[in-house]
Amino acid sequence: MDLSPVEQAFVTYLSTAGFHVGTRVPTSRPDQFVKVTRTGGPSPRMTISEPTLLVECWGKTDALAWTVAAAVWPLCTVPHAVQLSPAVWASRITATEPVNFPDSTSGAPRYQFIATPRVALGVSA
Repeated sequence: MDLSPVEQAFVTYLSTAGFHVGTRVPTSRPDQFVKVTRTGGPSPRMTISEPTLLVECWGKTDALAWTVAAAVWPLCTVPHAVQLSPAVWASRITATEPVNFPDSTSGAPRYQFIATPRVALGVSA
């Protein structure tokens, strides 16, 4: 499955927080990790896209899941331009507050929030 350039770029960008970051739950789960999923988003202008990205922060305990969210969330609340990857820049990133949302299947501790980078439409397809 091909990922959107913004999804790929966000995985690269959030990896700077020092956790395993990907678009799927790893088969061999680390104690802490981050999952990024593109969920849609508006295109307010013909040249701008604001894709919504679900950022799930997992931990072995509630405290560890919160530690991941507390480290990653500030990277998603940036009021100025930021380079997400070598090919993708965002003019800003907004995010909702993290919420405690344990996985309904496994019961694993998880905090999640929605991040919305504002990017040029050509890189968000």
